[in-house]
Amino acid sequence: MTVPKFLLPMQLQFFAEPPAEETPVVEPAETPAEPEPAPQEPVIEPTVETPVEPATPDEQVSLTEELEALKQQVAELQSTKESLESKVAEKDSEVSATATKVTDYEAALTKIVDERLTAIPETISALMPDGLSVAEKLAWVEKAEKAVPAKEEPAHPAEPAQPVIETIGKATPVETPVEVDPKDLTASQKMSLFFEEFFGN
Repeated sequence: MTVPKFLLPMQLQFFAEPPAEETPVVEPAETPAEPEPAPQEPVIEPTVETPVEPATPDEQVSLTEELEALKQQVAELQSTKESLESKVAEKDSEVSATATKVTDYEAALTKIVDERLTAIPETISALMPDGLSVAEKLAWVEKAEKAVPAKEEPAHPAEPAQPVIETIGKATPVETPVEVDPKDLTASQKMSLFFEEFFGN
């Protein structure tokens, strides 16, 4: 058997929350920018000058003593400065004199090295490196002189040979002693004979 059901329309809105009221949004009105305040002039406060008390006699004496001590220190420093300047001037003159001596010695040494280099054969002197100082050149020349072979001198100097053509047909000189009677000689011949016998030829 079927039971007819009657459904009543239900109003569910009784169980729901009440709707929220919409509040109108109010936009803030633009406020005009406030003008910057004008710069204020600084307030000058009146300065009150305090009277300067005069220094006591003891303070004046100590100040004058300090002033005199400072003057003495300045004078000593000035004299020290002058003495140092004179020493520097002397050293400068010594340096310039030494520099001229060095240049003179270097020129003389260069001349000696060049003279000794000319005595070395060109085949050896061409091997000298470039860019050497004068002292290094002198050391190199000394080593090169030792490397040069010495020239051999003959033990007996060769006598110049007479040409054969001139000696042909001439008599060969033969020295034969000749005895002369001293009575037949003149006075000068006797004297020369005496000197030859006494002193030798």
